[in-house]
Amino acid sequence: MRAAAILLLATGALMSCDGTSSHQPPAAPSPIAPPPRVGTPLPPGWVWPFNLANVVKAFDPYTIYRPIDVSRLAHATGPCAPVEVASNVWIQPLCARLPRIVDSSAVPSRKGFDGGALPAGVDLRQSGYDGPVKNQGMVGICWSFAISTVMDNGLRRQARPDVIAPLHVMSSGTWNELWSKGRTEHAMVREQEWPYDPVKACRYNEDQSEVWCDQAYHVQHGTWRSDPQLVAELQRADASGTWRIASMEKLATSPADPNQIASVLAGGQSVYVGMNINMEAFRHQNVRGGVIPDYAYGEAGHAMVVVGYRPFGVTRQFLLHNSWGADWAEGGYAWISEAMIARFTDQAFVVGVAAGGASSPPSPIPIPTTTTTAWPPGVPTNLPFPVPGMPGGGGAPGTGGCAAGQARDMVFGSCASACAGGAPPVAGICVPGGAAGSTPAPTTPGSCPAGQVRDWLTGTCSAQCSSGLPPAGGVCLP
Repeated sequence: MRAAAILLLATGALMSCDGTSSHQPPAAPSPIAPPPRVGTPLPPGWVWPFNLANVVKAFDPYTIYRPIDVSRLAHATGPCAPVEVASNVWIQPLCARLPRIVDSSAVPSRKGFDGGALPAGVDLRQSGYDGPVKNQGMVGICWSFAISTVMDNGLRRQARPDVIAPLHVMSSGTWNELWSKGRTEHAMVREQEWPYDPVKACRYNEDQSEVWCDQAYHVQHGTWRSDPQLVAELQRADASGTWRIASMEKLATSPADPNQIASVLAGGQSVYVGMNINMEAFRHQNVRGGVIPDYAYGEAGHAMVVVGYRPFGVTRQFLLHNSWGADWAEGGYAWISEAMIARFTDQAFVVGVAAGGASSPPSPIPIPTTTTTAWPPGVPTNLPFPVPGMPGGGGAPGTGGCAAGQARDMVFGSCASACAGGAPPVAGICVPGGAAGSTPAPTTPGSCPAGQVRDWLTGTCSAQCSSGLPPAGGVCLP
């Protein structure tokens, strides 16, 4: 059963943007132009959905970045309208009406908290039991990201580093199977076999309320069946998955039991939670010190994963693993009070993961861009814009045919205003400490000593940054 069938099983709202069990699809203008082609300058009103002040975020291996038409999103109003949660990071709150797992007779209840002693705090990131932060982009499918993240946790508890593809979770009828059977018959592929692409996700999403991804990417949601490539990709994923949800248990809700959630976390298991959130409280600028402020009412539905807790006065705060990318809050994580967890959690469950499907990992599904050659070594290349030094990527860094006073951007490969001394910008910014007037060399290990790489800007051998990326002008970008 595909994404559209989710609506047919709705016996109650998982959550909705206006806090009720029903809503009208938001009105939005129709797309008027196709998305910009790879390697071309962005039209007015379009932006890249990451903060250019931190170029490392552009190499997030768990997102294929696509530019978005912010001019279409900035003035949106009404239920489920898109929200800018961090600089250039726009999301659509969940609008789909899904059957609540806690109402399913096929899903057993987990034993409640037995009153035993609990550790003072737990952080599954520190124990290695938490997977990577992902980015759903401007598509309202947070639930598929949360499911993939609790599956990542299940694999890490089995000493497996695999990352589950949220695109497959969303497109393969996973929620219906969980609600009706308490498990999935089909197995899901890993992220490297089917990388998340928000444009594809928009086209796979058949929910009638999903109109804002149309505006963000200038495509039509729910049109995957008319695209042979998308049909083939889903068929291939369905036939070659390696991991499935073998079991699940629902936790107490209405209200949720923070002690039960804490006891689950103490055992190394993460918890899927569906919450009614307050969008203003969740905006990046209001999550100060990595803590979401308490709020009086929830206005939008959102699914996340709880991966820890810590003492806070006489109570606790719980650690949320979100799906809005690493630019939100503190690297994609934020703390929320125990009171908010108890009051606003509408859905909570845990899963068990087992092998199933393909006996050996399938080969990756090709990404149809010009940036599929590894450059530099160890840096992911799932970027829809040209990268200098790659085939078709704008050539080697330097002035490279640019007009006087311009240089080729180190990331985008396009001509831009040169930095002081003629040095090229890095993803649109002039990196402090860059060698003015120097001619950068492509970043390859070359003859550098062990443990060193070539600086992005100066071309000199330097110590590799802790992020695994080369420095730029002697600076390790955070």
